[in-house]
Amino acid sequence: MRRSGLALVVLAFVAAGALADDDDNSMMMGGPPPAVQERAASVTSAAVAATTSAIEVPALTRDLDRIFADTWKKHGVAPAQDATPGELARRVYLDLAGRVPTPAETRAFHDAAEPDKLARLVDKLLATREYADHIADTLTTVLLGREAQLDALTREQFRNWLSSRLEVDAPLDEIGREILGPRTDSVVKNPAAQYMMFFGGDPAVVAGRTARIFLGNRIACAQCHDHPYEPWRRSDFWSLSAYFVRVRREPIYEPVTDEMKKKQIQPRIIDWKIYEADGGDVYIPLQNGETGRPALALPRFLGGSYDVTLHGTKEARLPSLANAVTKEKRHEFARAMANRFFAQIFGRGIVHPVDDFSDSRPPALQDALDRITKGLDENGLKLKGYLRALVLTQAYARSSVGGPSASDANVPEVRDAKDPASWNKKAQADDPALELFARMRHKPLTPEQALHAFVTASNQDEAVKAQGEAAVKAWKQQEAGIQNQFVQLMARHDEEDPHSVQEGIPQALVLMNGPSVSFFCQSRPGTTVEKAAREPDARKRIDDLYMAAFSRAPSASELEQALAFFDKKDVTKATEDYFWSLVNSSEFLYNH
Repeated sequence: MRRSGLALVVLAFVAAGALADDDDNSMMMGGPPPAVQERAASVTSAAVAATTSAIEVPALTRDLDRIFADTWKKHGVAPAQDATPGELARRVYLDLAGRVPTPAETRAFHDAAEPDKLARLVDKLLATREYADHIADTLTTVLLGREAQLDALTREQFRNWLSSRLEVDAPLDEIGREILGPRTDSVVKNPAAQYMMFFGGDPAVVAGRTARIFLGNRIACAQCHDHPYEPWRRSDFWSLSAYFVRVRREPIYEPVTDEMKKKQIQPRIIDWKIYEADGGDVYIPLQNGETGRPALALPRFLGGSYDVTLHGTKEARLPSLANAVTKEKRHEFARAMANRFFAQIFGRGIVHPVDDFSDSRPPALQDALDRITKGLDENGLKLKGYLRALVLTQAYARSSVGGPSASDANVPEVRDAKDPASWNKKAQADDPALELFARMRHKPLTPEQALHAFVTASNQDEAVKAQGEAAVKAWKQQEAGIQNQFVQLMARHDEEDPHSVQEGIPQALVLMNGPSVSFFCQSRPGTTVEKAAREPDARKRIDDLYMAAFSRAPSASELEQALAFFDKKDVTKATEDYFWSLVNSSEFLYNH
């Protein structure tokens, strides 16, 4: 579809890196969502408190509400206004299900009269496979990165295994032991072993990665020199790497048939096995100027004593490592996991970056960090109850609308035309309301969230189901291709942070002019655009498009502009173009 005029208008906003003067409008990728207006009252923090009064109130929720309220008062920070029902519904669906709500789901939440409607929605989403798939998407990126691939092994296998464990709310320490202590004759049948398959071949690499992901300790620099600020020494790093030195990976080939021998066809790798060799040691490399023999590094976990029982024996080392991470270091493990998932819900961890805990740099909200660590631990390291407690807090129900608080009103708003993704970065960094979680952060959608948002907003899945099984199968293949395109376009491939995405003019141009987004905006039977185009009432048509894209009704000025856009135009083409402009906006591409 060609939209040269409309595309130039949208691109002008992107290139300028500026917001529209009217707070009701923003048509740029990389800018914050506009102030949204709804026809009903907000979901107030008092209503959230009432919500929890009608159900069993998680102790963690109550304690965090108190800690944050005391912190805001202490620092003179006024919390943001309350989120509107649509804003909150969209946020919860994106955070727990990885997609936007359908218009019917948004209206159901909006119209629900029960005081505990937020808790009901949270419980409903936590019980779905969508929740498990969404969390598995993010954890797979954290653990394997974006590029992991070997013959017969795919990220999808690992993600599906992880989703099945999360669906039954398996404790995180149990999942961690399955990942860190594998020994199997079939990695295809035991995808948990993929972490060690992809990284276990290099003891130094997997040692640094394991300490960072599972415990929040960045010890990689101690590979070459003692850490300048933390207590880690070179001996700590290499003693940790000694746990991995015996890991071996071996391919399993398909049976060779007579026909393959005749045609000289090489057999394919169909599986792998992973095991520990009977022997093998790590020696601390000599540094420049050092002489003599390198010192033997005995297995020793960070801050622990040497595991002499593992030296000079054939006993497997990985199970001992897995127990050290999840049992001996249970507090550090729980703290790292609690902070990581807090960041997923609130857009930033209490410790930031999430994998950089430091004794020399204690967090400003130490009491909150201690409480979420205790909360996750007391919940048996099970994720569903922990996330539920976070989402039911009054801080989570705050709006993302607003600028720096009155006490920081002089912080300049930064918009760099050369880097449109850098909207208001200084204001975000210096705004106490954001730093103290008194206002919700704008979170760019991950590639997976973006795909699911486009699919849901366009009603693509439901439209295809009506066409039969063959159409569904063809669509699933097409959907996988679009997801790969989104990952290549949006993901930062050098980082494991699933929420770190590339934003800017190149991404905006591809989204606006590429075939994938245009596909979701085409009028096909059963799609959002087709249904809206058949609606004779222009106001209702516009309302339906806004509800599908933004989970809200248009403001008065937006409605006026939309009515003018549709006036005297071909309805179907105008509907396609207008929906295209909505889903290419920052409001659609951000969780706020």
